[in-house]
Amino acid sequence: DELAGEDFANLYNYYRQAFKKVTAEDISAFERSYRGSEEERRDLLAYYARFEGDMERVFAWLCCSRPRVDSHRFMDLIDAA
Repeated sequence: DELAGEDFANLYNYYRQAFKKVTAEDISAFERSYRGSEEERRDLLAYYARFEGDMERVFAWLCCSRPRVDSHRFMDLIDAA
């Protein structure tokens, strides 16, 4: 049946204790650490292969990516691989 009332409140409280609230600063910090990282390069190459070079889909799946900002940088990474 549906999760509501006290069951929902208990589950929500458990979740809040297990996971902190994500802030805008948390997201910005992740983006700063991810962009230009080895992890981003691996993800880019994996998505490029998975989507058979369809960069529109790569940008849709690759977190923190922006076509106008990243397209030349990504092509350099792909060409170097």
